[in-house]
Formats: sequence, C-alpha cells, structure tokens
Amino acid sequence: MKSQPKSKLHEWQNKAKDGVCTKCGQTRFLTVDHIIPVSWIVALCLKELAYEMEDNFQILCKWCNAEKGNGIDVRNPKTFEVLEKIIIIAKNEVKV
Repeated sequence: MKSQPKSKLHEWQNKAKDGVCTKCGQTRFLTVDHIIPVSWIVALCLKELAYEMEDNFQILCKWCNAEKGNGIDVRNPKTFEVLEKIIIIAKNEVKV
C-alpha cells in the first residue's frame, strides 16, 4: 500500500520542531502559521492552496500566533508578497 505524500504544511510542522519564532525569537511551543489565514484563502475558493503554498507559512510561537489570530500582520514584509500571489492565482482561477 502506497503512503500518502506529505503536504507542505506537514513538512513545515516538522521544521517547527527545531525552529525559532520569526516574530519574537522564542524556541519553545512553536506552531506553523499561515501568513494569509486559511479562511481568507478558502473565501477565494482556493482551499487546496491553503496547505500547499509554502510561501504562506511561517513559524510562530503559540503566543505570537494567538496574538495574530485570524488577521494579517501588516508589519511583516512577506504579507503583501504572499497576498499578491494569492490574488494573482485567484484572478486566473475565476472565469468571467
């Protein structure tokens, strides 16, 4: 029986085990955060992208992740890069 290929999210979860919070430098209680929240991506009908778009992942400690919540961090330079990529993909997906 073939094993299922691991998602990019799963790979990042493994990276988080030995990582550092990109916001505060904490090395314990790390999580993988979506720079652009999954709910935003799903709203654009791009659910499959939510768990495979590696550019959209960052490692945060549980406290920084909770503080960010379901929003975006406009101070993070990657936020607008990733958002722009998602918008371009969404525009190409939508047939007018």
